Amino acid sequence: MEGEPAAKRRRLNNIEKEEEEEEDEKAAKKADCISGLPDHVLHEILACLPTSIAVSTSLLSRRWRTVWTTSPDLSFTTGLSPSFVDSALRHRDPAVPLRSFSLATSDYAVSDPARARSWIDYAVNYSALQHLKLKLVLTDSIPAFRSFRLPPAVFRLQHLRRLELVDLDLSLVAGDAISKSCPALKCWRMSLFCGPPQLDVNCPLLEVFELTTHVGLAGGTSASAVAASGRCGCGRSSRAPHRLT
Repeated sequence: MEGEPAAKRRRLNNIEKEEEEEEDEKAAKKADCISGLPDHVLHEILACLPTSIAVSTSLLSRRWRTVWTTSPDLSFTTGLSPSFVDSALRHRDPAVPLRSFSLATSDYAVSDPARARSWIDYAVNYSALQHLKLKLVLTDSIPAFRSFRLPPAVFRLQHLRRLELVDLDLSLVAGDAISKSCPALKCWRMSLFCGPPQLDVNCPLLEVFELTTHVGLAGGTSASAVAASGRCGCGRSSRAPHRLT
């Protein structure tokens, strides 16, 4: 009988604790206005973040657990971990179209060019892709990168509006490969390790075109530009003169 008051007090304490937790949860929900937004709005927020941070939002609450998996944007540009990229692509909902894809490697982060190519393959297999940014560092420390070639699907993106290629070797790419296959381009920027001998820039919607190469073929690289409006420019390095005609 003497234990009854103590047991009763414990029950009351548990009830009070549960009520306090419920109140705290209600207050948190009331204060968290962002979580109540529809998925497509949350996706626009995540689009401003590197994918590594977007994935970490899954820890915020049950509401956020799978939001990033249906995001149309992927950005692997900071603190790149190959195993993380593999995992993120594996867990992302493949039924959701990809709108933008950014990938920036470094010579110490990716030692297997085939792995980097598989990530690019993942992105360009989404025909509705609108933005593509690739930066693959080419250094003597990774000889295999010097023969790295972009997947053919890169040149079949009919809806691509923005293309940025950095530190790539396009010396074996046909001069009209991009213009012919990416007619919707509005912004086209390239800072290449090695450019093609000839480059046709014939995109009716093009507004911005910029080209710089660090290694050119004998006689340089010439770019013939035809654009409806906007600006076109070529960068000059010590070894690769360019001209627009």
